[in-house]
This record gives sequence, C-alpha cells and structure tokens, in this order.
Amino acid sequence: MKFAKETFTILCDDIRQEIGNKISLMGIYGRDIVVPQIPFVFPKLCLSLMAKEVPCEINDLKIIITVPQSDPITLDLPAPPNQKIPQDIHVGITIAPLTLNGEGKAKIEIFRTKERKPIISHLFNIVKTK
Repeated sequence: MKFAKETFTILCDDIRQEIGNKISLMGIYGRDIVVPQIPFVFPKLCLSLMAKEVPCEINDLKIIITVPQSDPITLDLPAPPNQKIPQDIHVGITIAPLTLNGEGKAKIEIFRTKERKPIISHLFNIVKTK
C-alpha cells in the first residue's frame, strides 16, 4: 500500500508554529548543504514532512539519518494524535545537534517501525565551501 497520494519533504534550519495555524520554515536548503568547514556542527536541523491523503492510521515511525563518515542516527517518532482516515499530515522533525564529519551523500529515511523499506527518503549532499 502506498503511504500517501503525495509527500513533500523540506530540509531547513527551523520550523515555527505561527498565529493562525500557520507554519514558517526558516533557512530552507536545496539539494546541497554548503558548510564553511568540516567537521561542522549544526545546532539544529529540521525536516518538514507533509503527506496528502494518507489512507491509514500512522503508528510509531522510525527515522534514520545517514551522513558521511558518521554512524547512522536513529530517532523514534510517536504517532500523531487524533487521526482521521484518510488524513493529511504535517510533521516537523528536529535533529539537534547534528555533526558533519565529511562531504558526500546524505539521507534522512522514514520507516514504519516494523518495516525494512523506507516510506519516505530525503536525499541531500554535504559540500564544503571551496
């Protein structure tokens, strides 16, 4: 079963809940994250996940962050409250701190807790300023 009709992921510096049920994404990154030196420590890095028309209830999720020359980081994400099927979801995931030890390909993968294949993958590159 497909996780959602559409999914969107955005990597950014911060996600803020605003008045009027608005969400602000601050410091949005493209495919490359450019850092001034390696190693580099992000005090906080956020992933905004939006999914449209999710056809089932979402139980606990597992997130695996893989960056060059570091062991993968695993986070558990609890189930969203008050789910109504089908549903649209927006989840902000904060990784704090995140140490980058090398340049290269990186990814954030989201899994259903008991499955081996990710339901969502966000791929990006770590690049040091020349």
